[in-house]
Amino acid sequence: MHISTISTAPSLLGTFVHFGDCTGLTRVKRCASLLGLACLLTASGLASRAWGAEGDDAIRKAQPIVVNLKQFKVTMDAKGESRLGDASLVLPGDVIEYQATYSNRSTSVLTVTATLPVPEAVAYIKDSAKSKPSLPYSVAQKDSLFAQEPLVKKVTSVGGATLSQPVPLADYRFVRWDLGRLLPNTSVEVSIRAKVAQSLEGEADIAK
Repeated sequence: MHISTISTAPSLLGTFVHFGDCTGLTRVKRCASLLGLACLLTASGLASRAWGAEGDDAIRKAQPIVVNLKQFKVTMDAKGESRLGDASLVLPGDVIEYQATYSNRSTSVLTVTATLPVPEAVAYIKDSAKSKPSLPYSVAQKDSLFAQEPLVKKVTSVGGATLSQPVPLADYRFVRWDLGRLLPNTSVEVSIRAKVAQSLEGEADIAK
């Protein structure tokens, strides 16, 4: 059986950053650029993609929130403990951890809500959403409302009864955290884990 490896560069990972009030039931709007691992989307141009770069005062005022994006392949050692390693090449069935660190480099306290897209070619792993410090989070399908994990959907049985069924984890497309009031020169790290799926052709297909 032919299995191809795939390249998953950290720069492909995308996030949403929102400022101000944002409820947990905000509807997700589909973005045409959300293909594969999605693009970075900003709110009012106030977030920037950066890798630890320090900007001058003008940049800090224009882009107060810096999002540092990383991804790792998760493996298990001989003791059964998970380890994070290089994720430049992954195979179907591999587990990837996506990390995003949100840093407030302004001189103001900002209320921030962060939304991490789940790539369509991977399946979100149950209860894998984490944050430092620990914060509540919600999840959503594509073009749906945010709600607490696990998501459920209403279906109609053959007899006409309305039933509740769990939404498959592979259909989870977004994870959202309310970061609250982020103080100047402070950071919050969020992360999720997802399992690389098989494409219809039997090959991993994560970076289109």
